[in-house]
Amino acid sequence: MLMLDIQTTLLLDEPTSDDGFVTWLEAAVIDDSFTAEHTTKVGHAHVALVHVGMIADAGRSLRDVLHADSGELAVLYELYFEDDWIRGDLIAGGRGSDLLYVSELELDVAYTGRNVDVTIVLRLCDTLGAGCAIAVMPYLAGDDLQRWLDAGFKVTEPAKPGDVGYLHRNTSLRRPKRS
Repeated sequence: MLMLDIQTTLLLDEPTSDDGFVTWLEAAVIDDSFTAEHTTKVGHAHVALVHVGMIADAGRSLRDVLHADSGELAVLYELYFEDDWIRGDLIAGGRGSDLLYVSELELDVAYTGRNVDVTIVLRLCDTLGAGCAIAVMPYLAGDDLQRWLDAGFKVTEPAKPGDVGYLHRNTSLRRPKRS
């Protein structure tokens, strides 16, 4: 069985523009199916939760918070935000205020091509991203996009050769599954 072992650090102080409005998580992808006593790390993910609602409640500039955190998050402002809030056309009809960003996801070769990566991201969306309005991830030209499109992601910014593009998924529209 595959599972995620997730670790993060949370400040107990009030957030500032420089720290506390973005929570970075490290997730080890673990396979425990080899033996009962032995687990094996077969991949990892680097994920951020951008607490957009908390930033707005504190009266802070979302653009400043993203820029203070990293250049990687700063790029997201122009693509996904307008007036310090998630663009309405991306989350029409949904609820949620935060953004889940999957910065990196790597798996051992034996786990590629089996949609394990898609399953991991969807599980992150359903659990840690439950209060998020949108999930975002980068991709490279040549990546197999159809698997992600089939999982409900849309292309926000097409990838050009040698450059990164971005995908997003409206996570605010999730409804309970009915049997």
